[in-house]
Amino acid sequence: KKGFITSQVTVDPQDIQQGSLRLGVQIGRLRKIIVEGEQLSLLQLKAALPFKEGDVLNLQQLDQGLENLKRAYTVDIQIVPSNESVQEAKGYSDLIIKLQPQSKINLNFGLDNSGSKDTGRYIGSLGLNINNPFYLSDYFSFNFSHSLDNLNRDLNKNYFVSYQLPLGNYDFSTSYSRYQYEQNVLGANGVLRYHGLSQQGNLNVSRVLSRSGQHKTSLYGKLYHKQNSNFIDDIEIEVQRRKTSGWNAGIQHRQYLGDAVLDAGLDYRHGTGAFDALLAPEEQIKDIDKNPLPSEGYSRAPIWSADLRFQMPFQLLNVPAQYRLNWRGQYAPRVLVPNDRFYIGGRYSVRGFDGELMLSGDNGQYLQQEISVNTQIPNTQFYMAVDQGWVNGENSIAGQRHLMGSVVGLRSYLNHFYIDAFTGRGLITPKSIKKDWILGFSLNAFY
Repeated sequence: KKGFITSQVTVDPQDIQQGSLRLGVQIGRLRKIIVEGEQLSLLQLKAALPFKEGDVLNLQQLDQGLENLKRAYTVDIQIVPSNESVQEAKGYSDLIIKLQPQSKINLNFGLDNSGSKDTGRYIGSLGLNINNPFYLSDYFSFNFSHSLDNLNRDLNKNYFVSYQLPLGNYDFSTSYSRYQYEQNVLGANGVLRYHGLSQQGNLNVSRVLSRSGQHKTSLYGKLYHKQNSNFIDDIEIEVQRRKTSGWNAGIQHRQYLGDAVLDAGLDYRHGTGAFDALLAPEEQIKDIDKNPLPSEGYSRAPIWSADLRFQMPFQLLNVPAQYRLNWRGQYAPRVLVPNDRFYIGGRYSVRGFDGELMLSGDNGQYLQQEISVNTQIPNTQFYMAVDQGWVNGENSIAGQRHLMGSVVGLRSYLNHFYIDAFTGRGLITPKSIKKDWILGFSLNAFY
């Protein structure tokens, strides 16, 4: 249970008629780490493995090291008795690691209709992933997306770069995203160009607290910094300027329940004044006599969030099927600015809606439930889902706090292609949101 897979409890010859039984413990230690196939530098081996030669051999630490190596290699291992002399090798084993390198560079191309009608409905994307760029079992990722409806007007484009480095039981990562949009609006004196820029940088560290063949638990911390600016033509709308910083701390847990898998997470976020962060204009409202008025939103307000995912295979009329549940919730004890509120309505929260109009509140939750069934087409599933979402808090509107929607669709993995196509419709909506049928798709090619 503790993972000491080569340690042994022994019973030496003794006289038990005296009413006692003495047990001996032979600690199982690691004599040598032998790498076959692809050769690893000493630095990469130390970075990936949370143990060293001479340590007590522990299955949990071994699993963690293999997980790190599998980011860049196909891995097979053997644990064999040490071939040193019998006296020196007593209780010692050798770890043989057989490696085959995976593809160094992966490309992916995507096309979907997840955008908005104002800045472009159809979105094309290009992704570049590099495995093991610095030979440390590390990972680099770059993604670029752009609206395709009109490449020169009413556009949105996004850049995302990330780097991840495992070090034993720790995992370090950093990321940067940049989003630009442009919308041309007809004004009284002609067309006005409404455009903006949003940037965010993150630094993350996580540590595995506990793991076994049935579970894995990790703690993490994050620092973030965000900036937003909006313009009409070349004049900045200063009241919409945002510059925020803060930190997150949380815990993640995965549990295997037979053939089912449960993932759960809890996160706490709090804003700070670091990196010259600005208070939101909503926090500094004053009346005509310059007396403070109640705030309409706090940019540094604490936010609790949690998520739960569950998936379980089963048989439906002797056909392989799967049940999926995805829940996410947010609670804020103070009034939030618009960017931090909880939004529902769209393919990433409550499906069955196009996302043009959404419900929002300081607090909220959504629940996605889906059943998928294998079809006679290889690697293809038919699925149907019913989702619900709720919002509340000072920034929600009475009578506009609940949505329910449904979708049916097909998803397929064919060689280097992934296809997801669906149709859906709102089931329960407030009067402000129509129950229209929607069509959605996502195409991806991997190389």
